[in-house]
Amino acid sequence: MAKKEYQGSILLEILIILLALVLIAVILIPNRIWREEEATTKACRNNLNAILEAEQFYFRRTETYTDSLPKLVQFIHQDSSLRIRNKVVQLTRSLNEVIKTILQNPTLKEVVTLSQSLKEIRGDLRANERYFRKYKDILEAKQELDNTIASIDNNALFTNFSYLKNYVDSLLSLKKNISNYTLQNAALY
Repeated sequence: MAKKEYQGSILLEILIILLALVLIAVILIPNRIWREEEATTKACRNNLNAILEAEQFYFRRTETYTDSLPKLVQFIHQDSSLRIRNKVVQLTRSLNEVIKTILQNPTLKEVVTLSQSLKEIRGDLRANERYFRKYKDILEAKQELDNTIASIDNNALFTNFSYLKNYVDSLLSLKKNISNYTLQNAALY
């Protein structure tokens, strides 16, 4: 009789382990499926955007829409100017990635934060100037703070910061201007 109780407890332990494994699988499998579905959705959206851009380009050239995908693909392959523009778009995207990589540098991240903070402070000072005019001492403090912030950019003590800030600001401006450069935009010119 003792053997049967012992076998029952082993079966119970195996059953508990199996149920724990099933529980883990129930948790992990849907997450994997959702990630795969999200990647598939993103790829489909990119493909649809590419087809839309190609169709709009075809319409600008012929003033009609295509009635079939093979006809559109043939047109795209035959248009050498579009291949050149596509290369420009690819290079622009590569440049954008390089800029993102450069801006990931910890020192540059801090300079970006400082630069944006200084711009926000100066913007807030200008935006609230009409309220400061009511109180002469606050207006004078505002002007002194504004001058101090402006002098940081031009101060000989902070030349490296000034150069780095201008470099970062230029990179941010370039990134902003090229981030939306698509084949559709390239085909317009």
